[in-house]
Amino acid sequence: MSIPKINLEQVVPDGKIRKRIYQGFAGLGLALGAAAVGYGVLPGVDLPEPLLVANAVYVFLAGSGFLVAQANTPTEAYAGE
Repeated sequence: MSIPKINLEQVVPDGKIRKRIYQGFAGLGLALGAAAVGYGVLPGVDLPEPLLVANAVYVFLAGSGFLVAQANTPTEAYAGE
C-alpha cells in the first residue's frame, strides 16, 4: 500500500484561500500562546485544562500542517521572474 501523491493545490486550489488558512492557523497559535502566558504570570493560578488540551493539540496540528506546507513550497524559480 503506497501513500497517494497529493499536494495542497489539489486540496485547496486557490492560493489566496491557502494563504488565509495559514494566517488563521498562525493567529490561533499566537492567541493560544498569549493566553497561556497570560495565565502563567498570574500568581497561584493554574492553566485551565481546556487551554492545556488546546495547546497540546495545536502543537501536533501545527507541526504536521507546516511540514505539509513546506513540502509543497516550490523550490525552483517561477517563470517570468
